[in-house]
Amino acid sequence: MSEFVTFIEDNIWAPIVAGVALLVIFGVIFWYCRLRSRRGDYAPVPGLAVTDYLDHEANTRMSTEKEAASLNCQYYLRSSPQYQLRQQLGEIGSRLQKYWFVVKLSSRDDQMMAMQPWNKDCAFPPTRTMQQTVKNVFTLATHPYVAPVTDIDFLEDQSKVVFMQPLFVKGSLKDLIHNANPIREWAYKYRTPGTPLPIRRIAQLGRQILEGMLFLRSKEIPYGHLHSGNVLIDNNVCRITGYENALFAYKSRLYPLLRGMLKQDKEAADVLSFGHVVYEMATGAELDISKPDVSHMVSRCPNEIIEIMAFIFHNQESRFPSLSEVVAMPFFAAAPVRELDMFRPPPVPVTPQMKELLRSVRSGQAVRTKTKRRVAETSLTSSVPSSPAAAASPAPAAAQAPYTPLYATPTPTPAPTPAPTPARPVQQQPARSMSASSVTSQSSERSALLGQIHSGASLRPTVTNDRSGPRL
Repeated sequence: MSEFVTFIEDNIWAPIVAGVALLVIFGVIFWYCRLRSRRGDYAPVPGLAVTDYLDHEANTRMSTEKEAASLNCQYYLRSSPQYQLRQQLGEIGSRLQKYWFVVKLSSRDDQMMAMQPWNKDCAFPPTRTMQQTVKNVFTLATHPYVAPVTDIDFLEDQSKVVFMQPLFVKGSLKDLIHNANPIREWAYKYRTPGTPLPIRRIAQLGRQILEGMLFLRSKEIPYGHLHSGNVLIDNNVCRITGYENALFAYKSRLYPLLRGMLKQDKEAADVLSFGHVVYEMATGAELDISKPDVSHMVSRCPNEIIEIMAFIFHNQESRFPSLSEVVAMPFFAAAPVRELDMFRPPPVPVTPQMKELLRSVRSGQAVRTKTKRRVAETSLTSSVPSSPAAAASPAPAAAQAPYTPLYATPTPTPAPTPAPTPARPVQQQPARSMSASSVTSQSSERSALLGQIHSGASLRPTVTNDRSGPRL
């Protein structure tokens, strides 16, 4: 200890340097903590807790997006005077960037207008011709258990699409399960668990949903977007909707859960989604996994529902059943379908354009327009001659005329260039005949001349008659 005191007395500068170093270290630590506590340039809202602050931010964002959607709606209705805006709704659905409005049509009741961005993965372009073809496809979906799409419109300048449907004031099946207000925001009206439906009600609504999906499949209209929010209630009758999303290649709400199971069978999206809807009707809560566990269902579902879940998700044949096999189960087959007994579908002609559109949507490939088909046929015809005579003879001028695309603006035909004036024919002098003796003498003279050049002999100058100068 005495040695340490002696060292301090001899080196008084050491404690001073150590104190300054500690002050610098504490200053750096304090500055760093202060810098991290700023969290960028965000300033806390005074008087709000963390949860209240997040709700405040979400409400601000929703208000801004709602104002932008209102402006887009007013801009669209200016060009569509047959509709009048009645009310703008909140985010009543689960799909992001999709907005709902209640509009009035003079010749019909109130309509539900939905506006959402155009999907870049859509199989067809947003042209007026394709718009009419899609309208014709929607006329096929006329069924008592299918909600109609009354009108659509493509907004090319805004990259949006507009759908019109009848207004169902009772809301959706999810609203029925949760006893919720249909026009309230999706994020708030389903926070609490719903009430399970009676067994007979599940059988009746399930049979109607199955019949609607079977009808769409009979018309070759793809679906895959079934969930309880896409089942509308109309006078105690289920009417499925959302098939317009399949035509425009939007992802379904249950796709993240079913993606792994759909790798085994892509066509099983409808029956798997139906299993999720039946589970929600029986328990009052959504199924948050791809398929239910049997042990979990025993304590929550009736025996009839357990049998349906096992048949759909845990089939012993290692495959998913079809919709026809599910509707043939005694639980659903015994349910009455009075609306279907009185239904007489109107005849709707199916044009080649409608067939091509549905084929492209199902395969996920772009629609082959008339332009592409004509170009392919023309190139095939021009590359493969039909006969040897046709390959030898040139094609006529009419077959080589340019083709004007169906969806493109026609290019102006260039004016024909005048034919060049034929030049005056030059009179050629008749060639003089040369005998064999003259040819032989010229070749011998040429050989003698070349021999003199190689030997280095001097050549005599040739006398020429120059007539290039002008005459004076």
